Amino acid sequence: MVFIRKTFIEPVLNQKGVIFPWVAGIGLLLIFLTISSVQRYQNHVLFNDTYTLSIVRQNLLETAQQHLLIRWNDISPEEDPYYTLTTPNGKAQSTCNRESNESIHCKWEITDYSGNMKSLDTYYKLQQTKN
Repeated sequence: MVFIRKTFIEPVLNQKGVIFPWVAGIGLLLIFLTISSVQRYQNHVLFNDTYTLSIVRQNLLETAQQHLLIRWNDISPEEDPYYTLTTPNGKAQSTCNRESNESIHCKWEITDYSGNMKSLDTYYKLQQTKN
């Protein structure tokens, strides 16, 4: 009876069962790359959400300002200082007061479709109409 000894080179473990350092290094590198990829993806999603909400808020404010400026030609802010614009993207509310003959101050509350609210103040210089 002939016994054949199997000898082969184990690429991961040595004869005593210890992991080679290069295998541990590659494993740690893969773990690090996976964790950093997940963090970059989470940051990207957060950035996109924040950017989208800021564009929606800006659009709400600009649309409401256009409607409000048109409305000022028909009615003065002293008669009705409140204005509300509601769209599917959210709601813009303002309270406007005339500060002088040339300027109006408005306090805006912008609420987007997700329920986040932002407050801001704007000042408008009125155009003098020539009679």
